[in-house]
Amino acid sequence: LPIFKLNKKNYKALLCRGQANLKINDYKNAINDFELASKSSLNDLDFYMAKLFKSMALKGAKQYEEAIKLIHETISSNNIKSSIKRLYLIQSGEVNLQLNNYDEALNDFKSALKLAANDSERAKNLDNLSHAYVLSKKMNEAIEFKLKANLMYEKDGLLDEYAETGISLASLYSQIG
Repeated sequence: LPIFKLNKKNYKALLCRGQANLKINDYKNAINDFELASKSSLNDLDFYMAKLFKSMALKGAKQYEEAIKLIHETISSNNIKSSIKRLYLIQSGEVNLQLNNYDEALNDFKSALKLAANDSERAKNLDNLSHAYVLSKKMNEAIEFKLKANLMYEKDGLLDEYAETGISLASLYSQIG
């Protein structure tokens, strides 16, 4: 984006431009911006967020194997906080679904669920698990986790998500007859 005339070491500007490029599906430039941002990060959180966004850009560019490699290299760090690790595990699960690696995706989503800090995060992880079970043709498990997500969304007062999972649940029930 020509509007950004920036210092190549300005983390915030690089991250912002990378996010703009990601939003307009300019994955090549987004990947480059996020890599530069990670190199100019001043703390661990900035570094991990830049790498997470880079993995999202790689996924968008359908460079799934490279995205998985980046995710696993990054989460193997000993000093990554559990809240950030959970985001990486969700991203890994989503990439594994694209690769039809359903068992790996399920493991990622289950691990992310264990790191969820609140009911909203738990509900989203339960919903992710349900989706992975649907893709792996395990409909009983898909229904179980969709129902758990639905109840968690209701408990947490997230009514849009509650309604959406209720509709999805009805659809799942209709598929198994």
